[in-house]
Amino acid sequence: MSYNPPPQPPQGQPQGQPPQGQPQGQPQWQGQPQGQPPQQWQGQPQGQPPNMPPPPAGYGYGGRPQVPAQVTTASVLLFIMGGLAILGGLLLFAISSLGAIFAVFAVLYLVAGGVAIWSGVALRQLKERAREVALGLSGLVAILSLISIFKGGFLGIVDLIMAGVVIYMLVQKPVVETFNRARR
Repeated sequence: MSYNPPPQPPQGQPQGQPPQGQPQGQPQWQGQPQGQPPQQWQGQPQGQPPNMPPPPAGYGYGGRPQVPAQVTTASVLLFIMGGLAILGGLLLFAISSLGAIFAVFAVLYLVAGGVAIWSGVALRQLKERAREVALGLSGLVAILSLISIFKGGFLGIVDLIMAGVVIYMLVQKPVVETFNRARR
């Protein structure tokens, strides 16, 4: 490590006086050339006049609108629903030796889980097709959950609540407007 002595005033200038061109009261930082104005602060973009507010979010930087919180919530719930469907499909494969129908349902659960996870990922990218698939899949899950509840399977309440929240989140007006803007 080397020692850098403090800058010395130019010859012919009294000790304690700021260098020429340096305003009174502003310290001369080491590494700042003498006689130069202070550099811009770190958050200020190069070439932009100082004291300008930043541009509004979603404009000028990529052109894609910001993802609403409702879409993020629906996406996370679709990940959870997809993960549970895949676990159910794997469990059904484990008991498929009891009958071929379990293997058929296992494949259906695995496909539904994969579609739910895909739509969760694609929702975050604001793809309209993913919104349509998510609404259709959540509607199907809600109907099957209601049938399960009426037959006495109270575990279907969890699926019904998650599917209902996904549908509710994806049909709200700000979400629909965001997907319409992203489509253009």
